Amino acid sequence: AGPTGLGTFASGAFDGRYVYFVSTGTVVARYDTQAPSGLANLAAWTTFDTAEFVDGGFFGTAFDGRYLYLVPNQRKFVARYDTTASFTTGASWTTFDVTSVTRTALEAGFAGAVFDGRYIYFVPNDGRSFAARYDTQAPFMGSASWSAFDMRTVSPDASGFLGGVFDGRYVYFVPFVHDPGLN
Repeated sequence: AGPTGLGTFASGAFDGRYVYFVSTGTVVARYDTQAPSGLANLAAWTTFDTAEFVDGGFFGTAFDGRYLYLVPNQRKFVARYDTTASFTTGASWTTFDVTSVTRTALEAGFAGAVFDGRYIYFVPNDGRSFAARYDTQAPFMGSASWSAFDMRTVSPDASGFLGGVFDGRYVYFVPFVHDPGLN
């Protein structure tokens, strides 16, 4: 049920009322869990196309208690939505060019994000090794609020992850190994 023709979704988040479905394209769908009649009620669904201010799709999301962060997949802009503002108004959204931290677009590209209560960690994907971290207590658009870490400084094989998890103390990146011989 819900809206159709929106493409493939790669992640979701819940803010206490709404469930957000983040597409691998530029569309974000929002479902109101308090709406009557459940998922089949098309009036419970709203979409927003971020194409007016981002350069491509997303692969993951994180929620910090107020803001929803969309994870850029092989692109450079992290998009942030203020969940206390109008979902369909562009002014409710801001972006940050993560390549200002990772140095090049080739180093940017993420598959998931993890919130640890203060920081959001952007998980490097597809053979990339640069993780990015944003301090949610600092200005979103301030470069000093962001840092990057090359995972290869820990191990030369540390690259290409798919999501992550926080256990209350540590953040773990889930290793992704693509072996075409495995089905």
